[in-house]
Amino acid sequence: MLALMVAGFFPLLSICAWQTRPAAYTEGGATLIAVHYLKNSPTFRFDGIPDSVRVDGVETLRCPWTWEVTIAFECRHAGYGDRTGMMLAQVITPHEIHVVIQRGEVIRAVIDGRWDELKRGYLVQSELGPPEFARDAAIEYVLQKHGGLGGVRTPASWETRDITPPGLVGSSTQQYIGDGWTVNVSYPMVLSPTYAVEIDYEGNVSFRWRGTVDQGGDVEELEYVRIR
Repeated sequence: MLALMVAGFFPLLSICAWQTRPAAYTEGGATLIAVHYLKNSPTFRFDGIPDSVRVDGVETLRCPWTWEVTIAFECRHAGYGDRTGMMLAQVITPHEIHVVIQRGEVIRAVIDGRWDELKRGYLVQSELGPPEFARDAAIEYVLQKHGGLGGVRTPASWETRDITPPGLVGSSTQQYIGDGWTVNVSYPMVLSPTYAVEIDYEGNVSFRWRGTVDQGGDVEELEYVRIR
């Protein structure tokens, strides 16, 4: 009789534990926490567009009670974090944030694979990064620094071409085209390259920009010419 009572006790205990588990320890709870975190983050609070928030996916990770939530959203200006005091062009900028929730707490939040929202800084690149990293950093810099570019939008998608001269070894040049933008990114094939970026924009305004972007996301402007 005692053995039967003990055997029946543990399943009952498991059921009770499951029923009393915090709501945050569920996929739905993790999603709510991720959305709440985004809406109260420095980047979104500065100029996020509430109606643009969209949960694109939830992935269950291997750690217990851990999920990664992917959320798309838009901001009214380029850049990340609290940009108070910066010169900003008004340009609708799409973003994607990946928020990792573990036991009801946010342990990681990265926007566009570049910006650590928890640490409020760019991710440090430890190896050869993609040229898209330099492209986006340069565009963001231009739209923030130079006034009179209101209404200039970044493309939702890019046409990508490899325009490296034939026979050239040890370096590469990638070209990105879309919605009036032509961006060329050249870089040596080394562990931690500095990118040379050339931007030509033909739209409601026109300009040409030249500069460099290092692996930390720091931009150096070499030339900016406003054509019209």
